[in-house]
Amino acid sequence: MSQTHHILYISTDGRLYQEPDWFYEAFKRDGVSVTKGDRLAQEADNAALAPHAEVVLNGSGRYPVTADSFDRLENCRLVVRMGAGYDTVDVAEATRRGILVANMPANIPEEVSDHAISLFLASLRYLGRQTAAMRAGQWDPSLSYPARRLRGQTLGLVGFGRIARLVVQKVAGFGLNCLAYDPYISPAFITSHGVEPVSFDDLLRRSDVISIHAPATPETRGMFNAEAFAKMKPSAILINTARGALVDETALVSALKEGRLRAAGLDVFGYEPIRPGNPLFDLDNVILTPHVASYSEEGLVDYFQAAYQIVSDFLVRSRIPETVINPEMLKNRP
Repeated sequence: MSQTHHILYISTDGRLYQEPDWFYEAFKRDGVSVTKGDRLAQEADNAALAPHAEVVLNGSGRYPVTADSFDRLENCRLVVRMGAGYDTVDVAEATRRGILVANMPANIPEEVSDHAISLFLASLRYLGRQTAAMRAGQWDPSLSYPARRLRGQTLGLVGFGRIARLVVQKVAGFGLNCLAYDPYISPAFITSHGVEPVSFDDLLRRSDVISIHAPATPETRGMFNAEAFAKMKPSAILINTARGALVDETALVSALKEGRLRAAGLDVFGYEPIRPGNPLFDLDNVILTPHVASYSEEGLVDYFQAAYQIVSDFLVRSRIPETVINPEMLKNRP
């Protein structure tokens, strides 16, 4: 089939997310030409590689898609962020220019919920510092102090979307009490999942572990700051698999150092990759992972299949993605 459509693809971060061969072949069969950009290059330079691209398929959570791209993409009609978070896409500018923006939230909940629970359990039993000590030749059972029983703990969820709801399902046998704060979801809906809807302050005050599952927005950025940590139990654990921007890292480090928080499990950070010398590295009550919560071998198949399907449906079959972020764009469409 002759190639009649064009997309600019910014590859996903790291070797874990290497696109399969069939990904390019499938687009080729559909008559879609794929130009692969470099996620480490300047945005304008990538856009200049494919000025006729109708779709930007952005696999990197750190790569920006802003006016610098739109100024050079003459025919852009859709930006697809290959993940749930779309904070690096200038949605307002896209909307102003008549460009749709969509994300892909459905392909990651299984993996991210697994990872959040893993960080919680490892933090609860201080597995990170015990492993580090044993690798250094130390046999020190006291590093497990003060271990806590899992049953009876209170889990607080910030955000009650797909990922948070899967966390609730998966911990059902643990004997936890579950709370949720989400101002955009009705209390009745939260209650229907066996979870108690609460205010943010109430969640901070009552939770033994808090797991963050909210997007980075002007309202949520820095919501976990010194004031928030002061309201939490000194025995509480913070888990973040959402976005680093929601947590004031300086305030978190202080709270952990001073014993005002028990532990933390972090997959996301204010700046990524995390810089050498970050004070989080000096804390033995923190478990760190390099923004890999969404990864699994099974999930990777779903990930690229979903990206291909959204773009192919849009270009070849004129189907609007169900996950459009700026639905106001649809009002005036024929």
